[in-house]
Amino acid sequence: MPKTILILPLVLGLMLSHVVCAEVASEIKLAGKPSTKLNNGLTEMCSVRVVGVKESKSPDQPSDGIDFSFGMGTQGGMIKIATYDVSGSKQKKQKPKIAPIRSAWLKMSAGEIASPLDGKFRANLETSGSIMYETSVESIAALFDDLHSGFPIEIGIQRLSENEDRVYSGVVKLTRADQIKIATCLEDLVNAIQAKKPD
Repeated sequence: MPKTILILPLVLGLMLSHVVCAEVASEIKLAGKPSTKLNNGLTEMCSVRVVGVKESKSPDQPSDGIDFSFGMGTQGGMIKIATYDVSGSKQKKQKPKIAPIRSAWLKMSAGEIASPLDGKFRANLETSGSIMYETSVESIAALFDDLHSGFPIEIGIQRLSENEDRVYSGVVKLTRADQIKIATCLEDLVNAIQAKKPD
């Protein structure tokens, strides 16, 4: 039996029901929006896109904008991350300028890091300067659980122009409708995987 089938029911059980200490990180307000990818009417991937802005303490310095997504599907887990410089006042912000990334990571509340399966980051052709990487289904399952439980997620980003990670931490805000959409998608994904199994 594929590992994905074993992991997904566990996620659903956790979502229908832990205490966490994170490393020192910049607090950031995050908002998430789920999406479902279909193929021939069957659910192929469940993902959540998360965006946030860490306001600069100095009016002369741009704020940090982050835009990342994580998802799991019939082919495994995937993470995409982009970061921006956001200039201007709260009332009149300028168009964000993307900052190319060397590496990035997401850390779950239990302290585990969702890292690349093969240790490699790839260019995300959808957004110039951003990266993407494949990760384990277990890591994505833990991220979904943290999302539902209201635990903070840590995001580490190392820009090409820097030698250290910028680390952020925040709870992803979701509406009740979005939480239901995620749970429904994961359930449909389990059914889609089982439907593909040979008799």
